[in-house]
Amino acid sequence: MSSNARSTFESSQPDPLLLVYQKYYTRTLTKIRSNVIPSSFDEKAELHAHIVRTRKDLDSCTEDTTRDHISKTLELQESLLAPIRTLPSEILNEIFQLVVGFEPWIRYVTLTGRSRKSTARKISGTAFLLTWVCVWWRNEALLQPAFWSCIDVRFRPRCKDPHHSFEVLEFLKECILRSGSYAPMKITIDLDYDDHQAISPTRLDALEMLVERADKWRTLTLNAYGRPNFPLQLIDLFDAKHARTPSVPLFPLLEDLKLTLRRYNPPSLERMFHYFPPVQSLEISSLFETDTVNLELLWKLRIHIYTGYSLAGLLRKCPSLKYLKVSCFARRHSTSAISSIDTRVISHPLVSRLEVGSIDGNFQYGAWSFVCLPSLTQLDVAVSGERGLEAMAELGVPLIELKVMIQHSKCTLEKVNLNLDPDTGSYSPGHALQTAEKFFENLPAPYFSLWVNSMLWPVWREDRESDLKLYSMFLEAAGF
Repeated sequence: MSSNARSTFESSQPDPLLLVYQKYYTRTLTKIRSNVIPSSFDEKAELHAHIVRTRKDLDSCTEDTTRDHISKTLELQESLLAPIRTLPSEILNEIFQLVVGFEPWIRYVTLTGRSRKSTARKISGTAFLLTWVCVWWRNEALLQPAFWSCIDVRFRPRCKDPHHSFEVLEFLKECILRSGSYAPMKITIDLDYDDHQAISPTRLDALEMLVERADKWRTLTLNAYGRPNFPLQLIDLFDAKHARTPSVPLFPLLEDLKLTLRRYNPPSLERMFHYFPPVQSLEISSLFETDTVNLELLWKLRIHIYTGYSLAGLLRKCPSLKYLKVSCFARRHSTSAISSIDTRVISHPLVSRLEVGSIDGNFQYGAWSFVCLPSLTQLDVAVSGERGLEAMAELGVPLIELKVMIQHSKCTLEKVNLNLDPDTGSYSPGHALQTAEKFFENLPAPYFSLWVNSMLWPVWREDRESDLKLYSMFLEAAGF
């Protein structure tokens, strides 16, 4: 064989040192991914000897490819001695908790689109980041049910991409299974778009997966304002699960409930509440005085529109209530029902915070008839739109009733917040001052605060005259 041929043959042969470190690299990488770290003195001494040898080989090697493998192997070997690998699982999980947050949502979102790119990212969550680092972190993250117990399902207009579905649903199912058998779940179901069609079978499958774990739901947020028929479909899933286990409560852990629904089908609400236990916190878009809903254990209630003769009827149903927010009151005018109204004054002993708003000219009179709140300590009132501010400047009936109720309750208010949002540039500072002054006058509270267009201006009763001058400057600066 000629010298040129011998040289070509030798250059085509792999570097023996490269072959050695390719094996070292693969073996060390396996240990890294599984967090197999040296624990005994002998194992640590052996690893230190390997590191010293690897450094010498790196210094003496001149072949670029071989040097690259040696350098990567050295990095992995040194990583096996990193202090973080010796952390107890309890401390590591505390760090994980800070990474994912205290509400680590797993979001399942259906998007509108025809390309694969628009439908590829259907499930996301901060907990996934922990599972991509190494086998050790992945196993630790999968053993934490709380990381997988907040499920947010958001359905948007029906996707036209046929690539949607089976794999994504299986992945969602896997996330639900990771939540374990005992960790309470926080569920959000959002269908906030107008669509009168029946929900697709694929999406019903996703909901059925969640309903199967209804015994773990602690918080439920349901937004289906644009889907008037959806509650009936969801109730059908409740019926099916209840039929399979009739002796077991469907929602034994449920405490917090948020419902945004249209009242096209009032019986559907009562059917839904038939399965719900008495919750502690309720936020609902619409509630009627005639609704047969168990509110005995409720301590926090937020209602967008309440329809009835007076809020007294509502307070009688809520003996444990401490916080009440009513955004709009619609007075019931049924003559046949008026004869059955309980006109006794309800003196509620526990309500300490009341939010009223937004008063915009549609908030009707009669809300505070027969109501007394002796334990009230904080009052928040929001007035929006020019109609609402004009009515307030003249102390319209709803506001007069509210002030009279507060004064008759003989409560000790600690703070009163007034939020003015005129949504118009034509409202003068003088009108705004009249609005604030008339409302604050004679209210039994040591401290008032005024919000104008989301800007805070404090008002102290002890120095009212100087405040009025500063008010005028503030309101002009706010754009009035």
